[in-house]
Amino acid sequence: MRRLTGGSSHETWAFDARVHDLDHHDPVPLILRREFDHALFDMSLGTEFELLSRLHKSGLPVPRPLFQAGRDTALGSPFMIIERIAGLDTRKVMAAGGEADRRKIGKSLVAALTRLHAQQATLIADLIPGDGRDAPARELAKWRMAITDSGYRSATLRIAIQWLKTNSFTVERPVIVHGDYKANNILLKADTEPVIIDWELAHIGDPVEDLAWTMLWTSPDDLVEGMMEPDEFLAEYEQQTGTSVNRRRLLFWKIFSLVKLAAIFLKGLEKQPSGVAPRPTLLMLGQAVPCIEQAIAELLLRELEGSVAI
Repeated sequence: MRRLTGGSSHETWAFDARVHDLDHHDPVPLILRREFDHALFDMSLGTEFELLSRLHKSGLPVPRPLFQAGRDTALGSPFMIIERIAGLDTRKVMAAGGEADRRKIGKSLVAALTRLHAQQATLIADLIPGDGRDAPARELAKWRMAITDSGYRSATLRIAIQWLKTNSFTVERPVIVHGDYKANNILLKADTEPVIIDWELAHIGDPVEDLAWTMLWTSPDDLVEGMMEPDEFLAEYEQQTGTSVNRRRLLFWKIFSLVKLAAIFLKGLEKQPSGVAPRPTLLMLGQAVPCIEQAIAELLLRELEGSVAI
């Protein structure tokens, strides 16, 4: 077994095994995901497994889930086993360069997101609480609580949360939201077809939330700024969905995304119930909170000046 890097709530291991139920004679490439003792996110592996099962049956590009076990397991914590995709995450593909057609891959990533948003939210309604219409207020309350529980005091975050509460709205057409749609959560197979992974932040809500979160990540190897310019990304989504992205709501979700990211990093700094210190990766990410506060301040300042950029 080979442990893979990354993951905030789960250990991830790659291994091969013969699986009689799949009627394969040769070893099958698999992934084992096991919950950390102190997971960052609320979605259990059991819920994520069922979510993946339904999405896979609906034809969406996700890994096929195979097995799942609850708390009383030989591994000491809940785990699930899913198929291992023969490919790399999109950031690594972009960083490697080569003959990859960056714009073509970018369009395929937008297409995968539009396929998700076209899926009926009722597919997972019994798995995820709420009907999604109150997603702006509900999601804000969730991450505001994480910031409050962290004990971190920030005038910038407090002002941003108040602005979001004042400008909240009702979602007219709730969809399945991935909640963490970015390049390193999308694997590219050999034919550059995307496969979406890491669904622990999925919920029912506003599709614009996914767009704003994707636009948060702007390295040369990301979808936005790496494969497409921001306005090109939005235009491609609008063209593929036949909808128009409300720029005012995009601003709301951009500010929300920064607040959410700060909450995730602050939550990662918490000590585990056993007293074990946070993992080094989470300690490193926690140092980015002041930079997030600066980005929030710049967005709010542009809002006050009436010159919001997209």
